[in-house]
Amino acid sequence: MNFATLFYSGGKDSHYVLFKALRKGYKVPFLVNFEPLPHSDGEKYFNSLYDKKTIEVHSKLMKIPVCYYKFGGKRGKIFKDDRGFFLSDMLEFIKSRALCLGIKKIKILVPWISDDISVNPKTYKRYVMFKKIFEEKKADFDFVVENETTVSIIKKTLKNRIKSICVSVPKPIIKKKSKEHIDKIKSFLGAGIDMRFLKSWISEEMEIKREGGVLVRQDVHSMVISSPLFEKDVEIKKISVCEGNNIFSLKIFFV
Repeated sequence: MNFATLFYSGGKDSHYVLFKALRKGYKVPFLVNFEPLPHSDGEKYFNSLYDKKTIEVHSKLMKIPVCYYKFGGKRGKIFKDDRGFFLSDMLEFIKSRALCLGIKKIKILVPWISDDISVNPKTYKRYVMFKKIFEEKKADFDFVVENETTVSIIKKTLKNRIKSICVSVPKPIIKKKSKEHIDKIKSFLGAGIDMRFLKSWISEEMEIKREGGVLVRQDVHSMVISSPLFEKDVEIKKISVCEGNNIFSLKIFFV
């Protein structure tokens, strides 16, 4: 039997990678995420406190446990100063978790799509670094959706009856935006992610920002609420809008 695990956020990209792996016949004994650490910059990463709740809901609905990697330093250093150590240590963590289950070989799946890798310079650097460390450590890995785009992922998730909603959006880059424009950006929160959603989002010209003279894609974050992998749909009790330094996001209370 072939075993695999992946970095799982509960969003459409990582969920599709999981769905694809299971459909190919892989056995996924556990999912991997970071032990949540306090945020200081308002950014939404897949190790946020909010997402841990999401992942645990998904875990129960799929009956696949989650293993949390506890990073010893400050969260900001995960993709900065200690990148090499962080990845090497996390590979050992995954290997040890697999061995505890009697699994000697496990493939690591990374859910980064081409829109992230090719458009965002920071993500491209991480992509190169990930591959370098994985190869040095002779890890069995696969960037499963590195040739997929946001459009293709949305189409494939919908085709496979995987539905997701928008849970965070970046704030407008120009600070002096009208209240009407801000309200329009917030209105995307909680909306179902489909092709109509994507076209509306792009029409707001919020998908890019200028960073060091380079255009960088501004993505939204999603949460899967319905999937063939779930015993039932995710049940949401209520939601409220929260504001970080650079984003608007949803605070979700689950049933």
